[in-house]
Amino acid sequence: MGKRAVISILVLLVACLGAGQILGQGTDLGTIRGVVTDAAGAVIPDASVTITDAVTNTSRETKTNGQGYYEMFGLKSGKYTVTITAPGMSKTQIKDVFLTGSDTVSADAVLKISESKESIVVSVEGASINTEDQTISQTLTDVAITQLPRDSRDVYSFLYLNPSIAQG
Repeated sequence: MGKRAVISILVLLVACLGAGQILGQGTDLGTIRGVVTDAAGAVIPDASVTITDAVTNTSRETKTNGQGYYEMFGLKSGKYTVTITAPGMSKTQIKDVFLTGSDTVSADAVLKISESKESIVVSVEGASINTEDQTISQTLTDVAITQLPRDSRDVYSFLYLNPSIAQG
């Protein structure tokens, strides 16, 4: 073997050992992922997900995909809070999500339908009562008089058919 062959073998050997060291380093950034559903188990697409570092109070935002999944990668080790909101749903917070090294932590959420406070106001004005004139009148036709059932033949009993008249 020549000098050139020995040098080539040494360079190849150093390159192989060095590559093992470089590949062994890995990363110390972790991932938080999860799925967002409603109380019935249906996935919620396009829900807003905010992941906040509890120490630095920095936030990163993402949205759920069409299957309700989200994933935030490249997070440093530490304690996080995951806040999830969607239109028509109540906000959900998952506190104390601990991430160590290159871990992948699952933070699934179930959102509830938000309570909306609606009020329906119905106002009905009653018939106005004429307090200036005490005259009470209502016209009964002869057909109404003959076809209406009555207990007696008293003409004054027909006066009580008018809702404005009460017995005294």
